[in-house]
Amino acid sequence: MAKILIIEDNSENLDLMVYLLNKSGYHIITAMDGKKGLALCYQESPDLIICDIQIPEIDGLTVIRRLKSADDQLSRIPIIAITAFAMVGDKERILSSGCNGYISKPLQPEIFVSQIELYLPKNKIINSFKFEQEDKTPYSPIMNSEQDYKGTILILDDNPADLYLSETLMRSIQLRPLLAKTINEAIKILALEVPHLILSDFHLDKQSALDFLDFLNSRTQYNNIPFILISSSITQEQRHLLLYTKNITSVLSRPIEPEKFIDAIENIWKNHCLNVMDTLESEKSF
Repeated sequence: MAKILIIEDNSENLDLMVYLLNKSGYHIITAMDGKKGLALCYQESPDLIICDIQIPEIDGLTVIRRLKSADDQLSRIPIIAITAFAMVGDKERILSSGCNGYISKPLQPEIFVSQIELYLPKNKIINSFKFEQEDKTPYSPIMNSEQDYKGTILILDDNPADLYLSETLMRSIQLRPLLAKTINEAIKILALEVPHLILSDFHLDKQSALDFLDFLNSRTQYNNIPFILISSSITQEQRHLLLYTKNITSVLSRPIEPEKFIDAIENIWKNHCLNVMDTLESEKSF
């Protein structure tokens, strides 16, 4: 099994990369600054290194240069730089530092694993799972079958990487995702199908989840749908305030481990949706 070191200080990007590579069967070790990253290189001798350029303590370019000028074993480790190319000349500086390749931000989850595997030794590539082989057909409320799902969840998020990750995790627990990047898209989906759950990022482009919540609260047919808010910037005080003053079922904080995220959604499903569905079935029997 290939061992991959990821050096990245952005927790959301780090979680996404770890999840995708773990799911594909790779062993992942992580560092959130250049100093720790260098130390792990010497301790762990990874098969491949993924290194963000803008990291604290020691920047990514310095990390790459030090590794490429180290002893033979370390200098031969393939290094992939992660960059947003924010400054003029970034591409040239990255390539001249000695890295073997680079991946531009924002990351594209559907091809990320394949991009990484281009730099792994052939005998280290795992072929048992490929994210890019999954069906990436956009959701259609009319065409998708409900046969393999226990319920539906509307996911509202304007960040493509977070939206994709949430979609993948929800499918893994048999919840059919209805995907929206804007409030208007979410409202259009609601007109076609009422979901069992709603998951929304707090900060949306030019709007917030509270605007969407106001819309839902103004329509009685949506009042009983569990509403889950997720954010990387809500304080504990704000969290309590939202739970007590708004019709919000749960507030989740990013970064969140995929397993904990799944557990949280499963608990909400069991505690809220199943009870409602049982009640509806009982009413039908009368």
